[in-house]
Amino acid sequence: MTVREQRQSLEALSEVSRALASALSLPEFFFLAIRATARAFGAYKGNIWRYDPARQRAWIEAAYQVPPDLVERMNRLFEDPDWCARSPTGTAIRTRKVVMIADLEQDERFPQFRPWGQAWGFRSAVYVPLIYGNRAIGSMSLYFPERTDFDETDALFLQTVAAQVATAMVANERLGALQIAKEDLEHRQRELETLTSQSAQHRLLQTIIEELPAGIAFVDDRLKIRLANPAFVRSLSANLDRIQDQPLTAI
Repeated sequence: MTVREQRQSLEALSEVSRALASALSLPEFFFLAIRATARAFGAYKGNIWRYDPARQRAWIEAAYQVPPDLVERMNRLFEDPDWCARSPTGTAIRTRKVVMIADLEQDERFPQFRPWGQAWGFRSAVYVPLIYGNRAIGSMSLYFPERTDFDETDALFLQTVAAQVATAMVANERLGALQIAKEDLEHRQRELETLTSQSAQHRLLQTIIEELPAGIAFVDDRLKIRLANPAFVRSLSANLDRIQDQPLTAI
């Protein structure tokens, strides 16, 4: 890598760092990150992919210079776990290693993707896994219209950028989980406050009824006594156990 290329790479890395600090949302950060990286490497298109290990599928989280209809088509294809696993994107995720394709027309590892290269207009590509801890949570891909020979320095720089992207992705997931937990806790607290308020109101009503000098009885739809206050029981010279569940008309 020449001095000029090193400077461009450092500038791109700095832009990614600034994006992480200033982006208003994770989608905005992803876009700024892939744009900065693509520009530094002279790539004319780029994607950031997210991977779901449970469903074994990947989808494009952010795209640079890739039309929305093409993003949608790719996402539909990558819903197939087999297609995802055999793709350069899936290979980078599965092996957790950078996949570099200098010339798609001559590369024998991914012949099924040559039609896509022709359709997209790219001949070279590089796929970098997004690794956090010991798991790959996605990948970053860059596309070039001409044959491009990559070296280990390129891979090292891209892995450095990918580490920042992966950190931001996990941080956002954890922040989302914390927000959900916070909202759930607040909801449960509101329910508890409502129940507490209702319980207090119930106790107050019960006290008022029990202390009323007038007799009050509560009956069901069959006119059977379910509950009566002390004044009502005293008026019958009886106790509650004897009159409870008895028809009001029989007392």
